[in-house]
Amino acid sequence: MRPLVKYLLTVGLLTLQVIALTAILLTTRANNEAAFLSSVDDLTASIADTTVAQVRDFIRPAETAAILTRRAVERAEDLDDETLDEFLHDQLAVTPQLAGIFIGTEHGDFLYVSRDDTAAPDGFRTKRITVDALERATELVYRDDEFTEVSRELDPTDAYDPRVRPWYQMALSQNGLVWTDPYVFFTSRQPGVTTALPVSVGGDVGVVGVDIEIAELSTFMADITLGKDTSAFVMDVEGDLIAYPDVAELSRPDGDGVRLARVEELTDPAVRAAYGSFVAAGTDAQPVAVRFEANGRAQIGTFREVDAGVPWIVGVYAPEAEFLSDFRANERRTLVTSIVIGLIAAVLAIPIAFGFFRPLRRLHNEATTDALTGLPNRRRLLDLGRQAVAVASTGGTPLTAILLDVDDFKFINDTMGHGVGDEVLTALARRLKATVRQPIVLGRYGGEEFLVLVPNADLGRGVEVAERIRRIIATDPVRTEAGKVPVTASFGVAQLTGSELEPLISAADSALLEAKASGKNTVRVTILDDDVASR
Repeated sequence: MRPLVKYLLTVGLLTLQVIALTAILLTTRANNEAAFLSSVDDLTASIADTTVAQVRDFIRPAETAAILTRRAVERAEDLDDETLDEFLHDQLAVTPQLAGIFIGTEHGDFLYVSRDDTAAPDGFRTKRITVDALERATELVYRDDEFTEVSRELDPTDAYDPRVRPWYQMALSQNGLVWTDPYVFFTSRQPGVTTALPVSVGGDVGVVGVDIEIAELSTFMADITLGKDTSAFVMDVEGDLIAYPDVAELSRPDGDGVRLARVEELTDPAVRAAYGSFVAAGTDAQPVAVRFEANGRAQIGTFREVDAGVPWIVGVYAPEAEFLSDFRANERRTLVTSIVIGLIAAVLAIPIAFGFFRPLRRLHNEATTDALTGLPNRRRLLDLGRQAVAVASTGGTPLTAILLDVDDFKFINDTMGHGVGDEVLTALARRLKATVRQPIVLGRYGGEEFLVLVPNADLGRGVEVAERIRRIIATDPVRTEAGKVPVTASFGVAQLTGSELEPLISAADSALLEAKASGKNTVRVTILDDDVASR
């Protein structure tokens, strides 16, 4: 009976496979092109949503920088010019898409730190205008990428007045965060946009502003992977171009200067046709789906508002054939894959094996992964750490440990609730995963503590990594259900000197305690010498 049972089981599995393959073939044939095209609008809308989200993520740091600058100016009791200058420089250093940050006052005083390659590659320029009853002075200070002064000069011909600029007047009239329409920057003569926010400067009325050059946003748009022939652009409600993959198309000559290009002036007929279809639709409902002919092919497009405080619209368009070709290719791949997997499954009973091992995999994940953050838990972290120590000890390579602890986490839990505390830990875990890359070991050590092990890194390199993480955490408040929560962390750094993990973690913990005692939001190190910890 046993051979017969095996035979019947095999025949039954093969029969089921034939039935499944037949059903796949019939279903595939039923999905004709007309039915597929009915869902293309949803596909392009999804692409537009993705592009909108990426544009929002691109401009959000500008708003954050404006808010942080206002907070620093209004909360600092003694913030001298040099300190404020350096603070603005640090904001630019950690956010590459920003072109400049500035502060203007009701008296005409102005401080502007911007990127400038005049005196040094990747350098910066500070423009400081001071106005009093007797005289007006404009000083320009050029620095390199390390904020070291390269040169300094006065500009007696400068007549710039922040009080007449659109960003200044808009921020004060609306008494809140605003975004300007695209315009040509006074200094760089490049098109861009500005976000601005009212501020109190030593009792005087003022405005904080942050510039983003449109060329930077266009470069960002060019890097977005949408599809082989799918393109995207950003415009304002008047049809002025905000971002376009071809940076050269952004502006047009205008007398002795330049002006922003309009969408209908672009050389690509598909963009012009897409915009014309959007205007002809004449609807405020979002998203707007359009179909048109361009370049000898049927095209589809979707327009969607960015809706992030800026009156911008994202347009996405692509030939219909791009979606159809992908559909046909996927159909063929699905069919071949189904046949191969189905035959293997029928012969080797893969579904049974998968059903057997699935609980084991789930138990393994639950035993090694922190449920809240998705990072390796303490047990798994220590296993990975011992492996890293063994590799470093055997190979004679350096290994540095970074132990970080969220500052005042108990206060967050006690005042905002443990749910908000969990949101903070989850957000920090995402930032850590986005900041560090393999082979760096990262995990939740316990509570609000995280451990980072950096292979092939001496103490100096470990401090650099810790400082980068510290800035990323401190400069961007965590968005929670209770609102934005400013978060900082303290860091302890130590370098492996022996062949055991526990002394290394203990040394990093000692440095962490020193960081907590010295005011938090800082990095401290412990240097191990003959197994005796000293700072």
